[in-house]
Amino acid sequence: MRLFNWMLPQAPNRRAAKASRGTAAQLFQVVLLCKDDYGARLEQQVRQELAARELSLQRLRTRQCERRELVEMRVLVHCQPGGRPGMVKLVQRLGLEPLVRAVRWETVPQPERALAAA
Repeated sequence: MRLFNWMLPQAPNRRAAKASRGTAAQLFQVVLLCKDDYGARLEQQVRQELAARELSLQRLRTRQCERRELVEMRVLVHCQPGGRPGMVKLVQRLGLEPLVRAVRWETVPQPERALAAA
């Protein structure tokens, strides 16, 4: 049955749609938690790492966490289709910093909304 469905005239269009979804540029959000006194230096490092990996910074916001000596940094990064390995290396590199408490990253599901909110 799968072979028959694959041979239908609509099949090439479905395959093309799948391929185009996989090659579109993506927007990622990286969330970092670090010591309060390390925030400015980490922001500078994030900017340098993004430039070195040819990733485009869309937004960088920093806020103080309540009742802690931590700063939360949220970075929106625009990534070209072939740039995902650079994104992985960026997150790994930031995770190795001694004063960084946590790093997580995720794909932004609705990039238009996220950029409009910036």
